[in-house]
Amino acid sequence: MRRVLTPADIDEFRARVCAAANGLVAELGEHGFNMRQLAGRLGVSAMTTYRYFEDKDEIIAAVRARFFARLTDRLEAVRDPVDSLEQTLANLSRVYVEFAREERAHFKAPFDLTQSRPGASELRHEEDRVREAFTTPLRLLAEAGLCETNVEVIGRMLWFSLHGTMALNLAGQLSDADRDRMISDAVQVLVRACGGNVEFRSRETQTMSANVHPSSCGSNGSSARKRDSAPASAC
Repeated sequence: MRRVLTPADIDEFRARVCAAANGLVAELGEHGFNMRQLAGRLGVSAMTTYRYFEDKDEIIAAVRARFFARLTDRLEAVRDPVDSLEQTLANLSRVYVEFAREERAHFKAPFDLTQSRPGASELRHEEDRVREAFTTPLRLLAEAGLCETNVEVIGRMLWFSLHGTMALNLAGQLSDADRDRMISDAVQVLVRACGGNVEFRSRETQTMSANVHPSSCGSNGSSARKRDSAPASAC
């Protein structure tokens, strides 16, 4: 007699399916594998996964939702308020860049709007959590009187700008140095709406800059005169 599955059993196997599918997506792309290959990766019969997911499209939607959940977890590390809009935007940018580089094999697929969206409720929920993770620290600044702009618009514009820049960077069409300059420019545009200035540097370019020009922060050497006003983590 077939064992009755508990909710914990179902959640555990669904997580296994998503982990296996995540690996296949990284290796073969979303269109490069089928349910039989996925079952083989899991060591189960081809029909077993249909007890937990309707089809491959629903599995892909769940994989995408989990991608956004991981991104939210990282962004929420910047949830605590800081004393400036500059530092907050720089911190969010740095987290996003590092996450995109770590998840480069999966970075493009979750944003592919040409795909069908079964399981859209879970996916939409996780996308909303990402938007909220960008907005919450800005809202806390606004509540403290340190930001007088529309924080939802600023958060969304930052996310869109970061995503476009990282997509080009990971595709090899934008160098790391140019990536940092583009992010720095985008952040400065957003900051100017509330006053202030900031320069973005990833950890890699910070290290490179320190080794070559230990007394400066940024390629043009202009940060020396900003050092007293700009947060150290924004350089």
